[in-house]
Amino acid sequence: MNEKVERILNQFDYNKSKRVNWESQWSEIADYFIPNCSGSWSLSDTTSDLIPGEKKGEKVFDSLPILALSRFVGIADGLLTPVDKTWHTLEPRDPTLLKDKHVADWFYEVNKRLFKYRYNPGSNFAEQNNMRWEQMGAFGTGLLFIDSDKKNTIRYKCIDLKSVTLGQNHQGIVNRVDRVLNLSLNEIIDKFGAAVIPKELFQSMDDLKKENEKMAYYIR
Repeated sequence: MNEKVERILNQFDYNKSKRVNWESQWSEIADYFIPNCSGSWSLSDTTSDLIPGEKKGEKVFDSLPILALSRFVGIADGLLTPVDKTWHTLEPRDPTLLKDKHVADWFYEVNKRLFKYRYNPGSNFAEQNNMRWEQMGAFGTGLLFIDSDKKNTIRYKCIDLKSVTLGQNHQGIVNRVDRVLNLSLNEIIDKFGAAVIPKELFQSMDDLKKENEKMAYYIR
């Protein structure tokens, strides 16, 4: 095995072990606040995936937790990421540069285009950001993955906390994300390209309808 790959996988295993004590707590929270996220939260359990269409929410006898979380999402989204406002802007590190009209016009145009792409229906930002706030309210952590799109735009996706491990530096800043992807062979080829896929993976997934393969996706 490549030395770099081995180092990444060893760190991934270490980060998995650090989140074990949290998994049962997150699972219990999901049962009552976000039934769609219920089920096993163990990254080591390869048989934990729910069957598509499986009924969830059996433990929900009172809608109060779900309603409380919904109100949190509405308030957080409305105050911090309102759809009808430019809730953040890009600017140069040296603010005096904005005194130059050409520089100011450039940043104005960049900010306008950024929000145009972000709230384009194809980017799916509004829905996925809503889901991120939902996870923030329930678990204290929400992840929003930004991907490029074949149509020259950006695509947003809220990533379940149950499928990732996080690493941080000495300042407590997250500098590493390991994500477990459950993909079919077609999806793997579409995402990474056939040229970089090991032959062993093709042999084990030679049937396109075969069970999905779990993959560790390292982001830094």
